[in-house]
Amino acid sequence: EQKTDTLKAYFNHAEIGDLLEAFDVKNIRGSIHGDVLLTGILEQPELYTEGLKMSNIVIFGDTLGTLNIDSQWSDYFGGVRMDATLQKGDNMFAELDGTVYTTQDSLDLQLRLLEMPLKWMEPFAAGVLNKLDGTISTNLIVEGSSKAPKVRGFLGFNETQIGIDYTNVVYTISDTIRISPDRIGFDNLTLKDSEGHQASVNATVTHKNFEDMKYLLN
Repeated sequence: EQKTDTLKAYFNHAEIGDLLEAFDVKNIRGSIHGDVLLTGILEQPELYTEGLKMSNIVIFGDTLGTLNIDSQWSDYFGGVRMDATLQKGDNMFAELDGTVYTTQDSLDLQLRLLEMPLKWMEPFAAGVLNKLDGTISTNLIVEGSSKAPKVRGFLGFNETQIGIDYTNVVYTISDTIRISPDRIGFDNLTLKDSEGHQASVNATVTHKNFEDMKYLLN
């Protein structure tokens, strides 16, 4: 069966920044190369990529690395199989793999961050945070409907420094936060300020798809 509602895009080392500035998105640079094919747009979308790569991604002057994306339609799964990695030199910062079931509006994805630097996010938090540094590691499973996904796993902060504008204090965190579909748990989360003072926090945040949040702090 020939699909007429097809979109094909071919990139030959195109500058990402030039494309994004058309949508008023600035301070992101890099080079995109590879092919994208989207078929069945009006009925059952099928996505294919070949050699799709975003090289030398720079956000507000910080170089993240190169993003490789491989996606193929799977008749067996009835969805798009995805594999993506973010790598800088020999350092693998992020991996995403799994399936997006377009016929069922369902997700089955796994995200792993391996000591991912946080400095590049600092400009996005301006006005709330005056410092964001260190790295984060995580292993998150995302399942269920795309409209109400269920997330479980952990976030691990590795000597992460967070400067709060309101208090003008920089806190250091080296701990793990557990995440489940209806709960975020901070068990003995240790905070240190720049003067060496230390505090331990126990907190639970219950939620419904990250809405209707309720807090319990010890």
